[in-house]
Amino acid sequence: KSARLRTPKNHLLTDWINPFVKDLIHLKGFEATPDRTYALLQGLVSRPKLAKAIDFLFKEGFWRRDQNGSVVIDEHSMVSTNEIPNEKIRAFHRKALDLATEGLKTYSSDQRKASTVLVSVNETQIPELRSLIDSFQNQLLQFIEKNPNGKDALMQVTMHLTPVARGTNEK
Repeated sequence: KSARLRTPKNHLLTDWINPFVKDLIHLKGFEATPDRTYALLQGLVSRPKLAKAIDFLFKEGFWRRDQNGSVVIDEHSMVSTNEIPNEKIRAFHRKALDLATEGLKTYSSDQRKASTVLVSVNETQIPELRSLIDSFQNQLLQFIEKNPNGKDALMQVTMHLTPVARGTNEK
């Protein structure tokens, strides 16, 4: 079986929940119904919002039904942030951070991994720091390509680089 080229689909993030619902397809117990996705996502969003996401995923070609009526991925696709309005990207990232915060409260440390590293850098080193994150993200994407059908859990990996303090020339 040859690997299929991943095609960017820029509109998946038109609603932040779409990627989460899309990637439920591999989990044990998955059904493309609002009730089942609600249970798998542990009540993360309302059933009407899930129904809208399910309709979107079928309509936009992320999912389709095969000859047996089973839901399958119609096209292996990845998300590119090109041409997505900045507010949609921010909404997705805000929700991902909210979920990470909730995970800190809900899950024990053997079920999640949280790591924060504070790094003092010169302005000229920031591109190199960003490059390290990009490199790790590429490693994650390779992992996904090699392991596309995990059945037990949908895991979120969130990387976030933010200035928390700035040096000044004041004394």
